[in-house]
Amino acid sequence: MHLEGRFDGRRGCHYSVHRLLALFPVHELKLRTANRFAAASLYKGVVFADNSKLFYLGMQNQCYTFTMFDAQAWYVRDVIMGRIRVPDREARMADVEDRVAREDASVKKLSDVVCYQSDYMKELIAETDYPKFDVDATKELYFECLKHKEEKIMGFRDNCYKSAMTGNMSRLSRTLWKDSFDDSVD
Repeated sequence: MHLEGRFDGRRGCHYSVHRLLALFPVHELKLRTANRFAAASLYKGVVFADNSKLFYLGMQNQCYTFTMFDAQAWYVRDVIMGRIRVPDREARMADVEDRVAREDASVKKLSDVVCYQSDYMKELIAETDYPKFDVDATKELYFECLKHKEEKIMGFRDNCYKSAMTGNMSRLSRTLWKDSFDDSVD
């Protein structure tokens, strides 16, 4: 593969893209983890244990998506800005091992996943100035939605849910979800 381009570094140093890649062997930066909720090799779920200047967002399995990515981004931002100090490799690996052990011990069913990841979200949010977000209310919303999925897999979207952010109830659609092909607001 041939890459073109230049990187202008500090103090007037210039590197071509292919030279820069040669300085950082890709195999040493590759995340190797199983399909799980506690990603191996990631301190706090985002900082690469072998290189504390490398970050991965959203690498673990998830029930939370955008809000988790957002909280992870705030955490990484604070690490980059020096607001959060990342410990040495030994402490980072101890954190990874603890997360994996907690997942193995506590995640047995789908509701356990929601609890596990809710705790992870609270941890990240507590360490940053992330806007106030009621993770417990969202967790309860997940449980309600999971209950509706168990009752009727093709009909759970036809229920109304209360927003954890605003407290407002969603509107009941006039059309069943399975019959609705119009993405506009009805």
